[in-house]
Formats: sequence, structure tokens, C-alpha cells
Amino acid sequence: MVKGFYFGLGFFLNPQERSIFDICKIVSSLLQDVFRFDTRFESPIFMSRLGHSVNLDIRDPNLSQSLAYHILESVKDDIEINNEIKDAKVDYSRGFGFTSSYTFGETGIMLSGRLGSLEAEGMSFSFPLEFEETVDWYIGLLKVCVKSTDSLFGSMQLKVATYTSQINDLKYPIGLITYFARDLGLNVVDCFSDLEIQQSDKGVYLIVERGAVTAEKESYEAFKDRLLTVNNLLRKCD
Repeated sequence: MVKGFYFGLGFFLNPQERSIFDICKIVSSLLQDVFRFDTRFESPIFMSRLGHSVNLDIRDPNLSQSLAYHILESVKDDIEINNEIKDAKVDYSRGFGFTSSYTFGETGIMLSGRLGSLEAEGMSFSFPLEFEETVDWYIGLLKVCVKSTDSLFGSMQLKVATYTSQINDLKYPIGLITYFARDLGLNVVDCFSDLEIQQSDKGVYLIVERGAVTAEKESYEAFKDRLLTVNNLLRKCD
């Protein structure tokens, strides 16, 4: 079992400027796909930057349009102040993109990120302390997210400062589970033949550990050291 508190599961797209409506098509499709994966994602809630929340209907055939309206309303003042555009519509785009966040009922899971950006596009799930699932479940969730968004990279990363500070020079660090699209051009299969490798039609999944990863000090430190070792190999492979 894996305690979610220590991990964030993220996926990153090929950066490009997209309109509010276009990013909402991506998000709405993703929300529907993760719901089909696990019904705990049935009740997504849009968390507005204005401080209120909006319950979304996952079965709404017009979910993209509904979500686009809510995001537009939440960023109108920001667009007017920072981009000097009045009366923006859902076809509006900007190089910085748009951030948004979602929770799922009472699960404590949060999905957040930035899409429509020329700098970096991606989203990630965070999990509460009490949330536990198998490695296979996280592998399944990452696969759904990567396929739904046509991501270039995805991973389940440790979210601990003492660890992340040692890999922050890597653009695509290896986590517990990592996806590399073939378009990235990294020869990870040859570099990491000792890891569990799963091929997909567009990329490769690397799985570092399937056993228990917990807060128990000895096993946790051993796992952290192993991750640092494989990321050092990635520096030579890249």
C-alpha cells in the first residue's frame, strides 16, 4: 500500500497556447475518464480563485461549456488587469495560460494545474494523509491521465523537500511510476533495463517499486535512496 500524503501524481502536455474553451475540453474529458476509472471521482468540484466552489455534473453532455463559463468568470478580473482585455469570451487565450483546481466530493483528493500555456502545461493530483491505494491503482490512474491528455511525461513523485531539492535540476525526474513519451527522445529502455518496463503505443512506463512504501523510517529512506540512484542514472542517460 502507498500513502498518498507523500506523493503527487502529475502529467505534462506539449506546451501550447489554448483558449479557455479548448482547455475545458481537455479537463472535462479528463474528469470523465478518471470517473470511469474510479467512481470516487464522480463528484468534481471546481474551486474558483474568487473563493467559491461549483459542483460539476460529470454526466453533463455540455460539461466543457459549463466549465468554460465558470473559469472565465473566475479570471475575468485578472485578464482585465494583467492583459488589458475587457469582455473576454471563452475563445480567449494567452501565453501564460489558465490555472484551475478541482476536488472530488469528500475524498480529499485535489487536481490542479495550468493549461493553455506556452511555458509549461500540466496538472497533478494530491492525496490526503489517510488516502491509501495499491501501486497498481496509481499506475492505472497515471495511464488514464496520460492517454486522456496525450501527455509527454507523467510521474508519481515524492513530495518531500529533502528529496525534491536533490532532483530539481532534472526536467523529467523518475518517480515511483514514470511515463516518457517517445517524442521526448530519451532512451530510457536501454538505460533502465533493471526496472519494470511497460511499453505503450506512444511511450514507456518505468516502475521503480511495487512493494509497500510507507513513512516507516527504514523502508522510506531505502526507497528514497533508490529513487536518487535511478535519477543519477537518468543524468547520464539524458
